[in-house]
Amino acid sequence: MRLIPFYCFYIIPALFFAALGAFDIGADLIHQKLTVGNFVFNALLFTPLLIRKAIVFKAFGIISGLFSLYFAVIILVFLNQYLGGARFNVFETFVIGPVFVITLLLLSVSLFYAGYTMSIKKTPII
Repeated sequence: MRLIPFYCFYIIPALFFAALGAFDIGADLIHQKLTVGNFVFNALLFTPLLIRKAIVFKAFGIISGLFSLYFAVIILVFLNQYLGGARFNVFETFVIGPVFVITLLLLSVSLFYAGYTMSIKKTPII
Protein backbone atom coordinates (compact mmCIF):
# COMPACT_ATOMS: atom_id res chain seq x y z
CA MET A 1 0.00 0.00 0.00
CA ARG A 2 1.30 3.43 -0.92
CA LEU A 3 1.16 6.43 1.36
CA ILE A 4 0.89 8.73 -1.64
CA PRO A 5 -1.48 7.74 -4.49
CA PHE A 6 0.36 7.02 -7.72
CA TYR A 7 -1.48 9.64 -9.78
CA CYS A 8 0.04 12.37 -7.57
CA PHE A 9 3.46 11.51 -8.99
CA TYR A 10 2.47 12.68 -12.45
CA ILE A 11 -0.56 14.98 -11.98
CA ILE A 12 1.08 17.46 -9.57
CA PRO A 13 4.27 17.94 -11.66
CA ALA A 14 2.26 18.11 -14.90
CA LEU A 15 -0.02 20.78 -13.43
CA PHE A 16 3.00 22.71 -12.10
CA PHE A 17 4.73 22.77 -15.49
CA ALA A 18 1.49 23.66 -17.29
CA ALA A 19 0.84 26.50 -14.82
CA LEU A 20 4.42 27.71 -15.29
CA GLY A 21 3.95 27.76 -19.06
CA ALA A 22 0.56 29.47 -18.82
CA PHE A 23 1.96 32.09 -16.44
CA ASP A 24 4.85 32.87 -18.78
CA ILE A 25 2.58 33.09 -21.82
CA GLY A 26 0.25 35.41 -19.89
CA ALA A 27 3.12 37.60 -18.71
CA ASP A 28 4.50 37.81 -22.25
CA LEU A 29 1.07 38.74 -23.58
CA ILE A 30 0.59 41.46 -20.97
CA HIS A 31 4.00 42.97 -21.73
CA GLN A 32 3.58 42.42 -25.49
CA LYS A 33 6.80 40.37 -25.71
CA LEU A 34 5.35 37.04 -26.89
CA THR A 35 7.25 35.55 -29.81
CA VAL A 36 6.68 32.32 -31.69
CA GLY A 37 9.75 30.74 -30.07
CA ASN A 38 8.58 31.62 -26.57
CA PHE A 39 5.10 30.34 -27.30
CA VAL A 40 6.38 27.02 -28.64
CA PHE A 41 8.72 26.55 -25.67
CA ASN A 42 5.95 27.34 -23.19
CA ALA A 43 3.45 25.18 -25.07
CA LEU A 44 5.86 22.26 -24.65
CA LEU A 45 5.44 22.64 -20.89
CA PHE A 46 1.86 21.36 -21.36
CA THR A 47 3.12 18.08 -22.86
CA PRO A 48 3.05 15.91 -19.68
CA LEU A 49 -0.48 17.06 -18.95
CA LEU A 50 -1.79 16.34 -22.43
CA ILE A 51 0.18 13.21 -23.37
CA ARG A 52 0.21 10.71 -20.51
CA LYS A 53 2.74 8.16 -21.71
CA ALA A 54 5.68 6.70 -19.80
CA ILE A 55 8.24 7.82 -22.38
CA VAL A 56 6.95 11.40 -22.24
CA PHE A 57 7.15 11.44 -18.44
CA LYS A 58 10.68 10.03 -18.43
CA ALA A 59 11.98 12.35 -21.16
CA PHE A 60 10.35 15.43 -19.66
CA GLY A 61 11.59 14.49 -16.19
CA ILE A 62 15.17 14.14 -17.41
CA ILE A 63 15.12 17.36 -19.44
CA SER A 64 13.53 19.46 -16.69
CA GLY A 65 15.90 17.91 -14.14
CA LEU A 66 18.86 19.01 -16.26
CA PHE A 67 17.38 22.52 -16.46
CA SER A 68 17.07 22.62 -12.67
CA LEU A 69 20.71 21.57 -12.26
CA TYR A 70 21.70 24.26 -14.77
CA PHE A 71 19.75 26.83 -12.72
CA ALA A 72 21.56 25.62 -9.59
CA VAL A 73 24.91 26.26 -11.29
CA ILE A 74 23.71 29.74 -12.28
CA ILE A 75 22.83 30.47 -8.63
CA LEU A 76 26.32 29.37 -7.57
CA VAL A 77 27.84 31.67 -10.21
CA PHE A 78 25.74 34.56 -8.88
CA LEU A 79 26.90 33.71 -5.35
CA ASN A 80 30.50 33.88 -6.52
CA GLN A 81 29.87 37.25 -8.16
CA TYR A 82 28.09 38.53 -5.05
CA LEU A 83 30.99 37.52 -2.83
CA GLY A 84 33.30 39.26 -5.31
CA GLY A 85 31.52 42.56 -4.79
CA ALA A 86 28.77 42.65 -7.42
CA ARG A 87 25.47 44.00 -6.12
CA PHE A 88 22.03 42.85 -7.22
CA ASN A 89 18.71 41.82 -5.68
CA VAL A 90 19.72 39.29 -3.03
CA PHE A 91 16.18 38.14 -2.14
CA GLU A 92 15.25 37.12 -5.67
CA THR A 93 18.55 35.37 -6.26
CA PHE A 94 19.31 33.61 -3.01
CA VAL A 95 15.84 33.06 -1.50
CA ILE A 96 13.44 32.55 -4.39
CA GLY A 97 16.03 30.98 -6.69
CA PRO A 98 16.98 27.96 -4.54
CA VAL A 99 13.33 27.31 -3.63
CA PHE A 100 12.44 27.28 -7.34
CA VAL A 101 15.41 25.03 -8.18
CA ILE A 102 14.61 22.52 -5.42
CA THR A 103 10.91 22.47 -6.35
CA LEU A 104 11.76 21.98 -10.02
CA LEU A 105 14.20 19.18 -9.23
CA LEU A 106 11.77 17.34 -6.94
CA LEU A 107 8.94 17.57 -9.47
CA SER A 108 11.27 16.42 -12.25
CA VAL A 109 12.33 13.38 -10.22
CA SER A 110 8.69 12.68 -9.41
CA LEU A 111 7.73 12.83 -13.08
CA PHE A 112 10.62 10.55 -14.05
CA TYR A 113 9.67 8.12 -11.27
CA ALA A 114 6.09 8.01 -12.54
CA GLY A 115 7.25 7.26 -16.07
CA TYR A 116 9.71 4.64 -14.87
CA THR A 117 7.10 2.92 -12.71
CA MET A 118 4.53 3.00 -15.50
CA SER A 119 6.97 1.40 -17.94
CA ILE A 120 7.82 -1.42 -15.51
CA LYS A 121 4.41 -2.23 -14.06
CA LYS A 122 2.26 -1.13 -16.98
CA THR A 123 0.22 0.91 -14.50
CA PRO A 124 -3.05 2.15 -16.00
CA ILE A 125 -3.50 5.90 -16.07
CA ILE A 126 -6.66 7.40 -14.65
